[in-house]
Amino acid sequence: MNASELITEIAERTGVTKTIAKKMIEVQAEIIAEQLQAGNSVTIHGSLGSFKSKEIAEKMGRNPKENKPQLIPVHIKPYFQVSITLKKALN
Repeated sequence: MNASELITEIAERTGVTKTIAKKMIEVQAEIIAEQLQAGNSVTIHGSLGSFKSKEIAEKMGRNPKENKPQLIPVHIKPYFQVSITLKKALN
C-alpha cells in the first residue's frame, strides 16, 4: 500500500475527504518528529507501537568515495518498536 492508497482508505473508513485524511497523516508525522527531536517517545497503545529515538555515539567510519577514514559525529536515530497486539495480529 502506498501513501495515496492509505489516504483513500482512511478517507473511506472515517467519512472525511481525501484532503483531510492527507492532512491528518502529515500532522501526525510532524507531531511524532517534533516529539522525537525533543527527546520524547510517542506511544500508540494497543494498535501500533512506539516511536522512539536514541543517541548514537561518535565513531570512525569510512568515506566510500575517497576510501579515507571519517569521523561520524554523535547523532539521533529514530526507531519504531512494534506493539505486542500488532505482532500477534500478523502471526
